[in-house]
Amino acid sequence: QELETLFRAGNGAAKTDLGTALALSLLQQRPEVDGRTRDEMRDGLPRFALEVPRLRLPVTGWCLLQSYKAGLDSVVQMLSRYLGAWPHRWVRDGKYATCLEVMPWGGDPDDRGEWSRLVFFVEGGDIPASGRVDFVWADEPPHEEYWSERLQRARAGGLPFLAFITATPKDKAHWQYLKARFTDCERRPVDGRGEVVSSMLDNQFLEPEDKRKRIQRARGDKRALAILHGAYVDVSGSSPW
Repeated sequence: QELETLFRAGNGAAKTDLGTALALSLLQQRPEVDGRTRDEMRDGLPRFALEVPRLRLPVTGWCLLQSYKAGLDSVVQMLSRYLGAWPHRWVRDGKYATCLEVMPWGGDPDDRGEWSRLVFFVEGGDIPASGRVDFVWADEPPHEEYWSERLQRARAGGLPFLAFITATPKDKAHWQYLKARFTDCERRPVDGRGEVVSSMLDNQFLEPEDKRKRIQRARGDKRALAILHGAYVDVSGSSPW
């Protein structure tokens, strides 16, 4: 099974949180995760489980970023926060992390040869010619050719392969191909592609006052529809569809 998903969201809609949680669930190979929202937990809705796709251990994933300073720092901080005390190790090349090693569910803390790996790449950087992976995550939309090439690196043997993009579509040069690639994919997957759209207003962890301030700060910004609601916005600042 292969699934390519676009998580299109406004700023503050927790899209990087979603990418982080999904990437770590795949790396750890947790049996399942709690499917309830925060409000459903608070209201006492009975727990229901979402099954994590079964991948072959150790899992290897790639995280594609637009820049070192903004993109990598943000993702590393998020991953660290979600991991907490779970056994993991950062591999660094000077100032920047190049790889995260994570112990899988039920693994041995002392057997790092069996730990899963998430390797970081900045767009335009070299990708190993022989690299094969179980999943690819792009935080913000990569260029079309770069993304398409990464999708050719799935493992052989009929194993599941997942690819997902977490993006706020503020720059038409980056999102134009995504609009065509994920046409009519929001309600259900079509030919192995799906789309999830989320507004900042959907984030249950933001207080009403915080949401009000975000709306106020976006007032007058040509990209407001993208910033707040994840809508596709062209250079004039209006939604072209």
